[in-house]
Amino acid sequence: KSKVRPPRLDGAKTGLYSTRTPHRPNRVGLSLVRLLAGDTLHLSGVDLCDGTAVVDVKPYVPFAD
Repeated sequence: KSKVRPPRLDGAKTGLYSTRTPHRPNRVGLSLVRLLAGDTLHLSGVDLCDGTAVVDVKPYVPFAD
């Protein structure tokens, strides 16, 4: 299933990697973190092993999440 129907697109299908859906074939984790200052992202309290790559960072949009 490479496409999903997000609730905010009125039933339109879109690619699952362009959305925040938890229904992914590769089990990419999603964690909410805070950017404290500058352009360096420091993570704590997330479900990662040391050295795990952070693949993507998206803004938190309260009305969509």
